[in-house]
Amino acid sequence: MFVSSVSAVQGKGSVPQAIPEDVNLKEMSGKFLFGYGQSKNVAEVLCARALARGIPTVSVRAGFVGGSTTTNVTNYDMMWDFIKTMKVRQVSLESDDHIQITPVDYLAECVTKLVFSERFWTRSAVHLSPPLEKCITGEKHHH
Repeated sequence: MFVSSVSAVQGKGSVPQAIPEDVNLKEMSGKFLFGYGQSKNVAEVLCARALARGIPTVSVRAGFVGGSTTTNVTNYDMMWDFIKTMKVRQVSLESDDHIQITPVDYLAECVTKLVFSERFWTRSAVHLSPPLEKCITGEKHHH
């Protein structure tokens, strides 16, 4: 199992519609602005090749993984610096993009349940998106 990201299939620019789980990864190759998305795409291509050869493997696309819903502890990275800076400076970006943050404990619970499902291992990728009450969504704000 490879815990991937929607970055593996997003490519350049905004995505106007939902991305299917069975998106053609080879078509996405070369359409990335940054190395992070490229690396996720390459790893998913390798997983898909292994699955085609009969090796049970699946990519779980979780979106942006955030902190626990019980402890609020999160991995500290550039995204949180960015959010904190906007809050301190009382500014926001004008963008139609949305960030959906998947709590790490929700992700762990889902992966633990899915790993025991035979149907889970027949797919090349699964999108994991929490129900609205379990996630934090970025809404468009104007100041």
